[in-house]
Amino acid sequence: MLTSLSRCTRASRFIRPNRAILSVSGARLASARPLKALSNSQSTTSARPYHSSAVPNSEHAVRHIQTEKDKGSVLVLHTVYLSGLDAEADPYLVVSSGDWTYTSENYKDNPNPRWNCYYSFPFESVGKKIHVKVMEYNPILDIQEASFELDTDSLVSTVAPDIDAVRHGHFFIGPRKIDFFIDFKYQRWPDSFPTNNRLKIGNQGFRDSQLRRPEMFMRGVHFAISLQIEKWTPITCDSIPPPRLPKGQQAVTPELEDYFFVLKEDPDVPIPPEAGVLIHLLNQLPFNDENIFFQTIDEAIDYVHRVFGKIIIDPTEGKWSNLTDDDALSRFFFYNNGAIIMQRKPEGGYFVDLDWLFDFGMRDKYTRYGGAIHFDEAAKVTHIVYDGKTYHPPGPGEEHATWEWMKLVLRSSMFVAASGIHLMQGHLTWSNYPNYAMRTALSPEHPIRRLLHVHFWRSAMVCSKSLQSLIPEGGLLHRGTGFTKDGLWNFYKYALDTFKFETFPEELKRRGMDKAPLNVYPTAHDGMLFYDTIGKYVNDYIDLHYKSDDDCVEDAELVAFWDILSERLAQPSRTVPVEKSFPKLTLANLKTTLTEIIFRVTAWHQNVGNALAPINDPSCISLRLVKGQLIAPVQSVFVQGLVTMLTSMRMPTMAANGSWAQMFRGKAEMEVYNNFRDSLNGLSQHIIDANKTRKTNGHKIVDYDPRYTCVSVSS
Repeated sequence: MLTSLSRCTRASRFIRPNRAILSVSGARLASARPLKALSNSQSTTSARPYHSSAVPNSEHAVRHIQTEKDKGSVLVLHTVYLSGLDAEADPYLVVSSGDWTYTSENYKDNPNPRWNCYYSFPFESVGKKIHVKVMEYNPILDIQEASFELDTDSLVSTVAPDIDAVRHGHFFIGPRKIDFFIDFKYQRWPDSFPTNNRLKIGNQGFRDSQLRRPEMFMRGVHFAISLQIEKWTPITCDSIPPPRLPKGQQAVTPELEDYFFVLKEDPDVPIPPEAGVLIHLLNQLPFNDENIFFQTIDEAIDYVHRVFGKIIIDPTEGKWSNLTDDDALSRFFFYNNGAIIMQRKPEGGYFVDLDWLFDFGMRDKYTRYGGAIHFDEAAKVTHIVYDGKTYHPPGPGEEHATWEWMKLVLRSSMFVAASGIHLMQGHLTWSNYPNYAMRTALSPEHPIRRLLHVHFWRSAMVCSKSLQSLIPEGGLLHRGTGFTKDGLWNFYKYALDTFKFETFPEELKRRGMDKAPLNVYPTAHDGMLFYDTIGKYVNDYIDLHYKSDDDCVEDAELVAFWDILSERLAQPSRTVPVEKSFPKLTLANLKTTLTEIIFRVTAWHQNVGNALAPINDPSCISLRLVKGQLIAPVQSVFVQGLVTMLTSMRMPTMAANGSWAQMFRGKAEMEVYNNFRDSLNGLSQHIIDANKTRKTNGHKIVDYDPRYTCVSVSS
């Protein structure tokens, strides 16, 4: 039955090794290491004791049902079992014969994988042998560990119709002995077998292979992020050390076209130089702009669960029952990251304006982002305006496809807009520049540095990774979105040019949302409670160290710190006129500014970056908008998942069990800190209680709950 075996001498998990081949007709070795002989394979017609799989009921699980042309005998592989692989093996199978090819599920760290596969091979259309390859998943290039062939003639001669049979034996990968068991069933389909049950998406083996990894770049990034997450051990705030490095000039990246720079070193988490080299090399890989489309939403959701299910956590607000209906638009734009740019209309109602995205260059095959979505006083969608045309929800009996498409365009545009604001304003402005100012101007024991230190934990490292992986040509967002190179850069510039230093209360008033009803726009209510909680904490702490404006301006380190903030936060892009001068250093302005900084890198950052829900349903968001496709292509889903992975690592939160009391000195400072922690816990309980009675269609509003708010921009 076994006629040949090939294997790979595994030199590394990252390099395709040399291959040795043994043929029964004559030994042909391409390696200095000799291959051990195969055992005599055995066969039996008794039922295999390991076999427990049943024929699936779903037509999507039954591969290649008979057609009129293929009536007759079919050989079915029910189960394949391997034993004795390396403990860290990530194996999968490629089984083929003639025109039929199947690719199995990939198991991670499984030395004894078992596949319940149900692969069928009609004899009228296959070759005389079935080829089985044992593959090892590799982020850059998968490795063929072993292969063998099964003689179909000998199988048919020894297996009666509808009776299970087992083939078992062993082979070697280097010195390691691998046992295998394969369970077959030889069947005859009746002439009346329905022909319309053939799997509609064609050759499922080829399909699985297509969906397995969209392109080498994404495979490499997925592998790198997965390793980082697997090695990451969540910590609490009490594990964060107090500031220790002296003040002084910081190493920064060159200023990118007079727009921004980031810190090159992070004292909390060293930035390994090889990480930047790897990201740079990945960005240079060929750009593949071909799309693979899912055939059904079930297939798309299954793909997300298989590729990202073990890594991406559930949304903090709980799972959404439906991400694409009209009611979900209210949740998406009023309660999630759409809330950051929601505006009140003077005549009543609300809207989100995304038309500014329309002008940025797109690659030819993709629909432009943009448009505006309008809601009534009760936060129900009334219409969408896109490219000068107005679209309304369809009534009974009216066509729905256009409306569903426009909703997808607006949801996707909002996701893209939030990504730009999140990166350019949240990371590279609010987090990056105060961190730079603090480390440049303030000594480790300076009271302001101790106050701020925990809120910039890991921030330099995160900003550095963002600069390397998200912004460059060939980076994650360039490949995942429909932007051209220039379109993506102009998008980033716009997000930075429109940054405006203002307090959260001033921003709410400018957008007309400061008086929005609680059940319509809970962001204003919860956000202001969080803002005021931080404000009292900062006010009480500053009063311990500064009694007047003179005390502030006489502190040379504080003046130097303030000068850097004045230069960078007034207008960070350097290429547009400063609309409003940064406030001068006074006691009141010091309190307000520090409150704003802490609020933006904690609660506001949580709100703008809340993107866990859309990854669960590929019909909710499509970063590559292809006209007529209501399900995001594989590449879009993959990049969206990668970005979500980057931002969903568990980090210390404001109301976690751990304390950052190690930052404070003396009884008075500790009293202020303990009062703040008590206030955070009280705020969290208030939001929990409020969610029980809010008329928000049962949706929990948690973006400003300190239990979920990270202490810093740390992921």
